[in-house]
Amino acid sequence: MSTLREQNTVKELAIILKTNVRACKSLGHPYISQLARIYLDMLNVYKVLSESISSAILASGESVTKQPLIRAMKTVKKEILNLISLWVSKTNDVRLVADNFVEPLLDAVLVDYRSNVPAAREPEVLSTMATIVGRLDDLITPQIPKILDAVFECTLEMINKNFEEYPEHRTNFFLLLQSINKGCFSSFLEIPAPMFKLILDAIVWAFKHTMRNVNDTGLDIMYQLLRNIEQRGAQGQEFYKTYLMEVLSQVFGVVTDTTHIAGLPMHCQILCHIFKCVEDGNVYVPLYNEERAANADWVRNSKPEIIEKNIQFVQNYIGELLQEHFKTLQMYVVFSFVK
Repeated sequence: MSTLREQNTVKELAIILKTNVRACKSLGHPYISQLARIYLDMLNVYKVLSESISSAILASGESVTKQPLIRAMKTVKKEILNLISLWVSKTNDVRLVADNFVEPLLDAVLVDYRSNVPAAREPEVLSTMATIVGRLDDLITPQIPKILDAVFECTLEMINKNFEEYPEHRTNFFLLLQSINKGCFSSFLEIPAPMFKLILDAIVWAFKHTMRNVNDTGLDIMYQLLRNIEQRGAQGQEFYKTYLMEVLSQVFGVVTDTTHIAGLPMHCQILCHIFKCVEDGNVYVPLYNEERAANADWVRNSKPEIIEKNIQFVQNYIGELLQEHFKTLQMYVVFSFVK
């Protein structure tokens, strides 16, 4: 164990791993014959180096991460994650990955990520998880709650204080949410409501972001989320009842703030999707009453009446928002435009 705290050993490990990354890049899936031999050893090295980095930071503060030995240890951790991520992206047997490689990786990486101080958390953990989720889709859906539990809240605490700190974590965090949304959406519907609300708030926060790549990713996640909900039919009505007006308000607020011009086409596409869902009758729970969850309209009114009232309610709501943002326009002009 002591040799793994010697700078020369750690540098040698980094060179060996970079060589393996190059080999994997060239060989693709057949690289598995080498990866299978070193995989568990790599994960054990990852754990040992993580503990060493955490101990050093706790003892001497975050400035210790600039020391050559600690930087070399972080390089080894990154190369291990890069190697695994690269091979998963190139393999032609995702079932093999799911059955043999995922469980040891999650055990080694996720607990370490969550328990570490922010300076010792590698952003490559998030990008590796995004790659694995993107390739495995439904095969990794049972593991999504475990992944989210380990990385979601602790990463959010790192990035939600401003728009500048931890840019790599920020980017990779939303790439992970994007992968889960596309390939394992059903897992979002199974997590507790408070956690789902946090995820939705994070998506909203992403498309308000000043970093263009985060902004674009947030918009893509929101649009895909709404499309996924639409395909769920009756199962999606709970989402519409609880969140649709809030999403509409947030998107509309960004559209009219004059600082997110670059993302305007996607903002408009999201608004268009929401309006179309309401007009086409895909939303048949009442949106128009603050007490709509327990409202008697759900029992008293027929489905067509609810849909018609929803259309009228959303039209009025958008009209009021437009009047609020564009005070020089007369009311009849605004409502003509809305209709």
